[in-house]
Amino acid sequence: MILILVESALEVIPKNLRSNPIIVRQAKRRGVRPSSMLLDVSIHHNLMHSLPDHRKRGRPDIVHTTLLTVLGSPLCRENLIQIYVHTRENYVIEVDPSTRLPKAYNRFTGLMSQLFEAGKMPPSSEKPFLKTSKETLSNLVKRLEATKVVLFTRAGKPATIEETMQDLSKQDKPAITPLPSSHATRSVQAP
Repeated sequence: MILILVESALEVIPKNLRSNPIIVRQAKRRGVRPSSMLLDVSIHHNLMHSLPDHRKRGRPDIVHTTLLTVLGSPLCRENLIQIYVHTRENYVIEVDPSTRLPKAYNRFTGLMSQLFEAGKMPPSSEKPFLKTSKETLSNLVKRLEATKVVLFTRAGKPATIEETMQDLSKQDKPAITPLPSSHATRSVQAP
């Protein structure tokens, strides 16, 4: 099975905010450049109002919680799932199912900042546990050659989780893509 977290609100500080005195001060305190810090609504909410789609941005906590849950699942332990995080800037993060992410949120954001800077973690490894590339969602889905794609969204056809999972169990390589704004109450299914 393939899990793609779509339009994840995981990004570095946008260019137009990097020279803001608050961002510069935070970067100096952490000993990093503003361009390597993650945008986080819990820290930068007062600065984000000028950003387009500001309500959909700066939520690395959602990615962190979701990845910890998925990586601790039986599917992961049995190596039966491929995990991808697609960001709103069309970065795709491939997560090795054997990855053990830090449970501490601050360590996770530090890891993601390093990943965006280096492109893979660890940077010198031939077999990184995280790697990132620039790729659109449609190209990712084509490249993965999913036999069926299920998109959980409020605008889709109503279906129970049992019906959806029974249908997916018949597929060789299904992909599931929960949208961040949904509550996974309905699904749209596309061949």
